[in-house]
Amino acid sequence: MCERWDRFENFLADMGEKPENLTLERKDSNGNYEPSNCRWASSFEQQRNTSRNKFLTAFGKRQVMRDWENEYRMCRKTINKKLAAGKNLEQIISESKFMRPHPHV
Repeated sequence: MCERWDRFENFLADMGEKPENLTLERKDSNGNYEPSNCRWASSFEQQRNTSRNKFLTAFGKRQVMRDWENEYRMCRKTINKKLAAGKNLEQIISESKFMRPHPHV
């Protein structure tokens, strides 16, 4: 934790009051607890921000594997198999019969 936050008044000035149903989260889970690396986040957001999640980027969008699966109705095993074969996510999506995003995403 940064030294500035040794005083609660400084923490409060930097982060504000705790919003209801949110907790303090580090944006970079390997980084320090400091103003530039912390935010108030829901449990859903925090579950997405763990080192266990695999983030992939395609079409200028970065999200976790599960979100790509849901958005394009694709199987994780298929995605991983094609990634291992050297394809990138944009190629995999473009070749998919479900190229259009799922209407509920």
